[in-house]
Amino acid sequence: MKKIVYGALFCAVLGMMAFLLYYRIYSKKEAAPVTVAQTIIPEPVVVQSNTVQDTEDFVFNNGKTAAMLSSDEILIDEVSSDITRNGKKDYIAAVKKISDTHIYFVIFFESAAGSLVRAGEIKTTITQPAGLTFYLLSVPQSREPALVYTGMNAENVQLFTVKALQIKSNGTLATQLLAHIQADGQILLKKHNSTGDENVLDEYTVYAYQLNTAEQDTLTQIEQQYTWDEKKYTFIKTHERVIPGKKIQKNMLNRLQNSKTGSFKRFLTGLWYEPASKDTQHRSLFFNPENSELIFVYNNIQEIFTIHSTVHRRYGMSFFTKNVSIPSIRRRVNIELADIDEINVRVIENVDRLKIGAASNWDGVYRKVSSTIQSDDGDTGKTAYIKKRIQKKLWKSIDGSTLSFSDTEYELTRDDSTDKGRYVLLYIKDSVILEWKKDTGKTVFFVISVHASKDGNEKLILTESSIDVDTITKGNVQMIFE
Repeated sequence: MKKIVYGALFCAVLGMMAFLLYYRIYSKKEAAPVTVAQTIIPEPVVVQSNTVQDTEDFVFNNGKTAAMLSSDEILIDEVSSDITRNGKKDYIAAVKKISDTHIYFVIFFESAAGSLVRAGEIKTTITQPAGLTFYLLSVPQSREPALVYTGMNAENVQLFTVKALQIKSNGTLATQLLAHIQADGQILLKKHNSTGDENVLDEYTVYAYQLNTAEQDTLTQIEQQYTWDEKKYTFIKTHERVIPGKKIQKNMLNRLQNSKTGSFKRFLTGLWYEPASKDTQHRSLFFNPENSELIFVYNNIQEIFTIHSTVHRRYGMSFFTKNVSIPSIRRRVNIELADIDEINVRVIENVDRLKIGAASNWDGVYRKVSSTIQSDDGDTGKTAYIKKRIQKKLWKSIDGSTLSFSDTEYELTRDDSTDKGRYVLLYIKDSVILEWKKDTGKTVFFVISVHASKDGNEKLILTESSIDVDTITKGNVQMIFE
């Protein structure tokens, strides 16, 4: 009896071992890994360049692309579209190669079997990933679309390029250059024809903004317009106009052009409001670069965006932001200096799904509320108080010079000359600043103060100063009047 029991147990153990062994082998076969396309993202390397980079590193796209990239390619971003018009999903991936400073576009076509085939790549002259924007537009009388991309090169020059994508008979890619525009300011694409649902190149106008090198100390720009020429099959320049800009001190421009100082970020920090807003539509922007936040305020509604990366421009900066609540909503915010206390703002909505030519409600001129440069605080403020006192009398200095003020103009008379012009009083860093705009075109700043002397007379002291985006530097030249 015992032999039968032991034999049964022995058989049961053998059966269980055989079952476990079979299960393990079978499960391995079922779970055998399937080779799928994936992105290999190596550690980014430091590329030596003459480009002035921001202290913040650009954050590359860490998500997986549907296409296989090479081991030396780092994914920046990608878009999918039916490029071949065969009902399949094709991909365009923007990549940065470890061995090259330039950005490449790699195109993948989906085959009939469903696999992605690397059809070709396009090398660009763009070197800054943070400033890259790309999308597809239809080409007139063509089956294939055009790749439109814009960004900055190593010299901080803005580039705008359009290349038609052409499919060869063997399934590989060829391109045809349709436009290549360069500018030291912004390049914008605006739709001038609202008819039709499809976005076609001939429905758009390209606006490129160049600096006026003839006026170094002003914000004057030259606007160049490019429209589609059907015969030449490209964008050609059709119009040019000068946009007058306000004069601004050269040392301020020098500081703005140097990203290492961080002066423009400090200049932006704080609350800005749009003076042109309607009574029922109050828009303002709050910049907090130290916490990487940009807050859009519309009436009582606030939208908080985190600053993903920044790119310095000659007269400003571009911020690439993501919505805190919905990270898929992204905005590119272009800021340019308009005056000593004003900025021009242009917002490109939802960068990854661009609505080409659609103007944002946030575009406009904004003025700072509380900052280095503060607005006049009304009839009871310091600037109004000083203005009333300096208009009361004719001021005389020891050397015989006289100085008088009207409501908007001043006149300084010396023995052999007369200096005339307009003046403005500003309240900057708790000081009243007198800005002289001479008839000769030159602008001079003074720290102005009025004191009561011991004999009961008033003393007017003007100390010539230099006004920067975040500092006031007093000079050695001082004029005293009584």
